[in-house]
Amino acid sequence: MSTRQCPLCASPDMQPFAAFENVPPTGILYRQREQSIPHRSLVFDYCTYCAFIYQRPGLNQPIDYSEVSRPTTTQLPAYAQALIEQFKAFGLDGLTVEVGCNDGTFLDHLRTAGFGSLLGIEPSTALVTQAREKGHHVEALPLDQATAQDIVSRHGLAQRLVCRHTLEHVPDPLAFLKSVRSLMQEGGLACIEVPSALPIIQDLHVHEIWDEHVSYFLPENLHMTLRMAGFKVERLHSVPYREMQNIVMWARAADVHENIVPASARRLQQCASFNQQWQARAEQLVQKVMASPSPRVAMGASHPQANFLNFSGLSHLVDCVIDDDPTKQNKWLPLCGNCVPIQPGSALAEQAAGGTLLLTGFGYPGWMENATQAVAGSAAMCIDIAEYSFETRS
Repeated sequence: MSTRQCPLCASPDMQPFAAFENVPPTGILYRQREQSIPHRSLVFDYCTYCAFIYQRPGLNQPIDYSEVSRPTTTQLPAYAQALIEQFKAFGLDGLTVEVGCNDGTFLDHLRTAGFGSLLGIEPSTALVTQAREKGHHVEALPLDQATAQDIVSRHGLAQRLVCRHTLEHVPDPLAFLKSVRSLMQEGGLACIEVPSALPIIQDLHVHEIWDEHVSYFLPENLHMTLRMAGFKVERLHSVPYREMQNIVMWARAADVHENIVPASARRLQQCASFNQQWQARAEQLVQKVMASPSPRVAMGASHPQANFLNFSGLSHLVDCVIDDDPTKQNKWLPLCGNCVPIQPGSALAEQAAGGTLLLTGFGYPGWMENATQAVAGSAAMCIDIAEYSFETRS
């Protein structure tokens, strides 16, 4: 039996979920091929009681988000306005806090909707600067119990709070949510949003495993954690997003006491079998790509694509990647044992001529369809990654 304890339910039995050795961090692009970056091992465990998936601590230094400068403006989902309408139904008066406000994009929308008293909390120095330049009041600090008390002493308690895609980054999600709860007045309304782990364990979406994500939630164990932190959950939605799923929970700040409920046998079995299932699929895919003609071109230079190429073992078989983001072009993408150039979509037919196109544009089916048509006359072979890695399991 493992001696590692679950950070959520405190079960003493965390078991291996998946491990990926010697991988570079994603989101870092080179200007020159010769640049080097430290690699590290990513090891994930799952709780045999509540099915919480957690990046094993102690193997690497925690990420210092004060140095992260990556804005998420383009990642605001189409349903963001619906979230704001939910808040408006609760009234416009009182303090609204966004924990993990990034560059202030969601605060922009809240301000436009008529919310007057807004406060952001963000540890990144560069992103705080961007949010403040937009006229937002932002506390430049990581949230914990001590900083929460300080914020309340100066700003008062929040009537509304939103925390989107932040909880998965923190090493102690229960303690973090308790700090979030201490920012709120009794009965205040909170919206908590995180990526769902369901596509990972059900459909082998390994590209949704990310080095910066420490915690991976299912709807059931996120619900449990919120209640343990002092919230009464009112609504839970699993919302599709670019072939992924996000969990959106609406909860009231209220003292709730509840027994910890175990995960279903199906969820635990999916966690237990993930690694074996994924390795079998990855081996099939590597064999297919090794038998395909060169040059081999993959689609996308973002986190999902880099993760997928590294985790599948395809990283050393790729010759270049295509990405239409102008900030990424003419740079190099570091991969396991390889570093490949990033080319614009206009170069796709030339780059893939006589070779192989890997359809790795996860979440963008229209882009992949257009790419398939673009190489139709260049004698390029197309490999549909979904046939090997995204088959839904019963």
